[in-house]
Amino acid sequence: MRRTELAIAKNRTSNTVTEVGASDLILSQEKLGVEIVETNGPSDEDFRLATSLVLAIGRVASAAFHQSFENAGPLYTTPVFEQLDEASKVPAVDYQNVQRFRSEFLERMAAHLNDFDALLMPTALVTAPKVEESDQYLIILSRNCIPWSSIGFPVISVPAGLTSERLPVGAQFAGAPFDDGVILAPSSALESVTEMPTP
Repeated sequence: MRRTELAIAKNRTSNTVTEVGASDLILSQEKLGVEIVETNGPSDEDFRLATSLVLAIGRVASAAFHQSFENAGPLYTTPVFEQLDEASKVPAVDYQNVQRFRSEFLERMAAHLNDFDALLMPTALVTAPKVEESDQYLIILSRNCIPWSSIGFPVISVPAGLTSERLPVGAQFAGAPFDDGVILAPSSALESVTEMPTP
């Protein structure tokens, strides 16, 4: 039976996250017979563009839907109204370029996952911010998640331990399309050896 290969995406981690649960992670995977390798992909530029892609497609789709509520402007919060208004002005050429990048990114990530079975990275690059600072971190908190949603790849996030400041972090496993089972086993193994405090 072929061993499962799990690639740790080096450039998608941070010091805060990698200090947490590294030994437990490797131990849990080795118990399953998983081989741990390292990879430098996807690149920061891939994730930056993929995040922009999702924001563009999502906002344009929302603007198109909300056209039927043209008199509801005063009912929206200012940020929502401004985003819908801005999205309604996106040129068709720009939208087509976004869709072209999506197709190209999907093909490259599918090819990348031919080299191993799944990618491992932090669910977020930072721990939970203070409530009053949360608006500043919306994109940063979701930057490792958004790209996979944009191309329909299966992803699962599980608890990965606590930082020295007792803040929880998550580990995210990404797999190839229609290959959900490959990411369920290693994520379950990590969760089973990760001790998390109960509320």
